[in-house]
Amino acid sequence: MSVFSKKGFSIVEVMIAGVIMSIVFFAATQFFGTYSKVTRDTSLSIDSDLDSLILERMVRKTIVSSAPSLNTIEFDDDSGNNFFDYLPDYKCLIDCKRQIRLSATSTNKLFPFLSPYNGSGGHKLYAPQFAYRIGTANTLTVAGTLSWAGVNGNNSGDGAEYLEKLYGKYNADSQKVAEYDSLVGLGNVLVLFQSLVALRNMGAPSTTMNTPPRKSIYLGNLNTETFNIVAVNPDNLFDLSHPQDSSIFMNDTADASGTNGLDKFLRTLPPVGGVNALAAFKNVKLSRYKFIPGATKEKNAIVLENWDPQTNAWGSNAFQAGTNLYAIDIIRRNISTPVMEIIIHDKLPPQE
Repeated sequence: MSVFSKKGFSIVEVMIAGVIMSIVFFAATQFFGTYSKVTRDTSLSIDSDLDSLILERMVRKTIVSSAPSLNTIEFDDDSGNNFFDYLPDYKCLIDCKRQIRLSATSTNKLFPFLSPYNGSGGHKLYAPQFAYRIGTANTLTVAGTLSWAGVNGNNSGDGAEYLEKLYGKYNADSQKVAEYDSLVGLGNVLVLFQSLVALRNMGAPSTTMNTPPRKSIYLGNLNTETFNIVAVNPDNLFDLSHPQDSSIFMNDTADASGTNGLDKFLRTLPPVGGVNALAAFKNVKLSRYKFIPGATKEKNAIVLENWDPQTNAWGSNAFQAGTNLYAIDIIRRNISTPVMEIIIHDKLPPQE
C-alpha cells in the first residue's frame, strides 16, 4: 500500500488557497505601487533639491564677485534704498538692511551687478599725465599748456602706446602678451576707471554722514583695435557725476576729450596722499539676474544676462539659471559689510 494518499484537494481547500493568493497578490501590488510612488517622489524631491542647490551655488558664486558694484551701481532695493550703499566707516542704527526679492509678484524682477572680467587681470594704475601732450617749451618761467592726446597716448617714454603697454603688449612675460592678444580678440570691452580716493560731497545743499563716500568713475566701451573709449551708462545704473560737483558729468559719449568726458574725469582726479593723481581701471562685466514669471510655480524661471559691449545692449544669449521656484532673496544685513546672502524659495511661497 502506498504511503501517499490518493485523495485530492477539496473545493474548500482550493478556494482558501485562491483567497490567500489573491490577498498576497493584492498586498504585493499595493506594496510595489506605494514603493514606486515613494521612489518617484523621492527622486523628484532629490532632483528639485539638486536643482535648487546648483542654482544657489551659481547665484552665490556670481554675487560673491560683485564687489565692483558697491558705491558704483545705483539700484534701489525693495524699500527704496540703494542696495549697493557701502559705508564701512559708519555705524548704521536704522534702515541698515538691504534686500531685493525677485518673484512673480515683487516690484523688482531684475538684479544688476558688476564683476571683474575673467582673464583681464586685476586693477591697473593709470597716470593721467600720459593722456596729454605739453604744448610749450620746457621752461620753468612759462606755463605749460596741455592738449588731449587720448587715453592711449604715446608719452610713456619709449614710444610705446601707453594704454596698450599697461595691458601687456610690450611685456617680456609671454603670459601678459597672451592676455593682451586675448583682449584684442574681443573687439570691445567694458572698462571702469575709478579714482583711488573716495570723496564725500560736503557742499550745498546739505550732506550728512549717511551719504556714502564715492569714487569718481568713468565707464566706457574700449575699442581694442583703436583703443578709443566711448562713455556708456547702461540703463542709467551708474552715477557718472563728480563726487564733489554734481553738475559735472563724466559721460560725454560724443567725444572722450570733451568738457564732461574722460578728459574731465582725469583732470579732476584727487591726489593720492597729496602727491599725485592716479586712476585705477579694470575690465568689468555687467550682468543681471532676471526673474521671468510663468503660469505656475514650475514655469517660473531665472535667467542670467550679460551686457554686450559689441552691441551696447543686453546680450541675446541669456543663460537660464533655474526654474521651478517661487522667489530669490538677495540680502545685505548691514551697509557696513559687503557680504550678501542668497535665499531661494522653492518649497513654500515666501512670506510677504
